[in-house]
Amino acid sequence: MKTKYSICILMLLTLLFSFTSCVKDELDTWVSIEASKTVVAVDEPVTFKISGNAETYVVYTGDTLIDNSGKKISRVFANSYLVLTQGQKIDQEEYVLTQAKLDTWWETPITGLKAEIDNWNAVPANTPIDKIKVFAGLKDLVGIPYYFESAAQHVRALMPTLKLIADCRTLVTAYFSNKYVLSQAKLDTWWETPITGLKAEIDAWNAVTTNTPIDKVIVFAKLKSLVNKLYYFDDAKNLLIGILSPFKTDSQCGTFVSTYFTKNQVLLAPAVGFSEGVALNRNNLTYSYTFKRRGTYTVTLLGTKLSDKNYSGSGYIDDRTSSAGEYNYGRNTATVTIEVKPKPTTP
Repeated sequence: MKTKYSICILMLLTLLFSFTSCVKDELDTWVSIEASKTVVAVDEPVTFKISGNAETYVVYTGDTLIDNSGKKISRVFANSYLVLTQGQKIDQEEYVLTQAKLDTWWETPITGLKAEIDNWNAVPANTPIDKIKVFAGLKDLVGIPYYFESAAQHVRALMPTLKLIADCRTLVTAYFSNKYVLSQAKLDTWWETPITGLKAEIDAWNAVTTNTPIDKVIVFAKLKSLVNKLYYFDDAKNLLIGILSPFKTDSQCGTFVSTYFTKNQVLLAPAVGFSEGVALNRNNLTYSYTFKRRGTYTVTLLGTKLSDKNYSGSGYIDDRTSSAGEYNYGRNTATVTIEVKPKPTTP
């Protein structure tokens, strides 16, 4: 009997490991890219032949363009969102609803959510909305980080007849907090600016004999300890209150966060913005490009395979969510170097 059970368990484990291996193998991704020429002249087109087992293909030419409005557009893979963020979902993952923000959103006269629901319910043709249920649902979201889109979907699920998904995205931007960071450069500007800088303000404060003196060295050391660390807006504000009170009011500390702290995704974005690759039709894997300036360019091909969705919550119908974290994926890159020389001179 024991032998029988042992064999059954062994078979189940074998199936489990086989399934895991299959999932991994399904996401193994390979890509390759070949150029018709690797040494060309300015304005001479290059054709790229692409192959692989990916589901999506994106080409980064390594070039930087200027559009009709004069805006620079980067096609350099090293400046892409994927590379610079190292896979962090910095523009989605760090949003949270605080109790203070919820109270403001709910209680503001005329424009607050409670008032909106009352106005909606006052129209006989509208299906009534349960205020208590909506507020309880929003309260359940307090303090929990969400992807931006997931937060919007959660909000809309509570009042689908009152708000469109576009409205809910706007509400997330208005009432959910993203993480902020204080850079050394911003701290130096805040501290050193003549007359209006924080150091000058402390000197002016200390010059008044009736004021309790402030130790500049200690204040700067405490501010420096905040550099390059991520904080939600309210947390950053409270830290500044602890450092600068009673020299600065709570409201002023909030203004300092808005002025000198930077949203995380903005900090990581390069000056010309994240690079934009060119998406290819996987059924027609050829691409041609003409370089307009001399130089050496690294052309990068990015291939991606995506798993089936791993549904969270209670399943596909109820409490479904939408976020990158619910997918597994495989990625791979291939490169080819193109040398672009000046046009030949005409004799």
